[in-house]
Amino acid sequence: MSKGSGSSTSLRFLLIVGVLAAVVLGFLGVMYILAAVYAPTRLVTGIVLIGLALVISALAYRGTVKPKPIVVSWSASGPIKPEELKCPSCGAPLKVEDPRTTRVTCSYCGKTVEIVEEPKW
Repeated sequence: MSKGSGSSTSLRFLLIVGVLAAVVLGFLGVMYILAAVYAPTRLVTGIVLIGLALVISALAYRGTVKPKPIVVSWSASGPIKPEELKCPSCGAPLKVEDPRTTRVTCSYCGKTVEIVEEPKW
């Protein structure tokens, strides 16, 4: 048995116990409210029991609701053309081996150039 199925079984068991407890408390609450005709203090007990039943059922329901996944996608508004980087000093093409690099040294003149991506609007 995998670890995930044990967790699922225990959650299902807790859900069943919670629903049963809510039903029993709700039934007892209704009985106490009906019995309040003979003793008015039973009305408060009945209201408290129904309130507990509602809270337990809300918590049980909250455990069953799964959040919707958020999907983020991006698409370019037009065709994407890679731009060749040129040395600002001598105009020679710069070779970038690692895309995470922020600085490149020109192989012709030896100048170090910082790569900055700027918006094109």
